[in-house]
Amino acid sequence: MADLDLEHLTQPSYRAGSAARLAGLSVETLRVWERRYNITGSARSEHGQRLYSQEQVARLALIKKLVDQGHAVSTLAHLSSSQLQDMLSAPSAIKLEAGALRAVVIGGAALCGMVRSEGTACGLQLLHAAERSDAPLPELDADVLIVEANLPVGSDPAHLLDLRARIGARGAVLLYRFGQAAALAALREHGFVAARAPVDLPQLATLCVAACGATSQPTRQAGPLLPPRLFDDAALRAIEVSPNSVACECPRHLTEVIRTVAAFERYSADCENANPQQAALHAELAYASAQARALLEAALVRLARADGLPLPPTL
Repeated sequence: MADLDLEHLTQPSYRAGSAARLAGLSVETLRVWERRYNITGSARSEHGQRLYSQEQVARLALIKKLVDQGHAVSTLAHLSSSQLQDMLSAPSAIKLEAGALRAVVIGGAALCGMVRSEGTACGLQLLHAAERSDAPLPELDADVLIVEANLPVGSDPAHLLDLRARIGARGAVLLYRFGQAAALAALREHGFVAARAPVDLPQLATLCVAACGATSQPTRQAGPLLPPRLFDDAALRAIEVSPNSVACECPRHLTEVIRTVAAFERYSADCENANPQQAALHAELAYASAQARALLEAALVRLARADGLPLPPTL
């Protein structure tokens, strides 16, 4: 009989929800990371649920910290925990490449002025600067797009992907003071490096090098971004059990419909694909259900405000 791996048998296992919470992630983000990158190689229970060890949860937490610093998750997914820890301990280890990175800056006057006057000292050559992302752009051959913008609840970051495509930049950096987690995660999954503003010029240059050097393009063809969820299960439950002003059953019925549509959205996104045609069909189903869920959530927001029902803090 083979020797029992007692250390493995005594290792605590966490389901996806608990692992995500301990690592500081949303469950949706963890599912995306697993589906695209098999980021932990986690085992599955006899019922098919992912199970995470303490070491895997700790590794997820390291990756989350590095993503928050501006690293792209696709460059971190297959690094060992020791390599991740080294990166976290020495974030300045990324060195500027020889030659200047040609940059397009979309943001406030302070950011544009900083790159214009001092950028060359840190390896950034300003090709074009504008304060609005919808301003006309000349023909450009840029290495990196730098955008200073916030992503409030309900914002659609797809226009930033379009902006990057218009200038053909190898890399893209988003500087934000506040932003919805789902929107930031969506941009990072499409190759953006995102970091909280303000940053100084050396920090910005390091972010630009990371964006251009590690994963300058998305690892898969970018489809339409799904609208982020406004209500998680706990928020739906809070509305469901709260009394309203006219003793109406509409809030309960609406939360049930949203929960069902959101479940189908997740199912479509996670469904196994035998060929590209099936993958395209499931992506279309996920997108359609996400659009329906977003409309229903908007209606629930209006209903909750009219009846004085509890809303999530972000709303």
